[in-house]
Amino acid sequence: MTVPEADKDWSAFELLARLNHSKTEELEIVYDGPLPTDPTHRALLPMGNLRTLILSDRQTPHAPEHILNPNKSPYNVVVLPKLEELIFNPYTIMESFDVGNMIEMAAARASRGAKLKTIRIVDKVDKVDPEDASELKNYVSHVEYGPEAVSNRREGSNGRRQNGVRFW
Repeated sequence: MTVPEADKDWSAFELLARLNHSKTEELEIVYDGPLPTDPTHRALLPMGNLRTLILSDRQTPHAPEHILNPNKSPYNVVVLPKLEELIFNPYTIMESFDVGNMIEMAAARASRGAKLKTIRIVDKVDKVDPEDASELKNYVSHVEYGPEAVSNRREGSNGRRQNGVRFW
């Protein structure tokens, strides 16, 4: 069956939403361009035990923090309430990176009792403003950015790729 181009995001997230994630603690989503809000929320809502989310964009250097911001959720809930670590890993070189939306997301989560412990931004050419990163630390315990932002973290022991998604 061929999925129409316009429905590819929807079908991938619908499939993801149907899987049993009761023991999934780490998830990597590799995507091209903006993530659709509604199907992404529906896929992430049942993942109550997820601790680490890695978002890897292959086309645009923009973090989809809107999917984790409870103030922008179509369901007005905190998605992934036990999330501890968020990693944004753009495949493209960032010309600039606006941390403002990430600060807004982290503040909204913290105000609802779902404070992130760590945010890592893989910034291959140092485009994250240190002052913005400092402000982000008001809402997140640990902020790491730069070309080596993921080198200090543990890797999942038995990760496997399925349809552009890696589970641990």
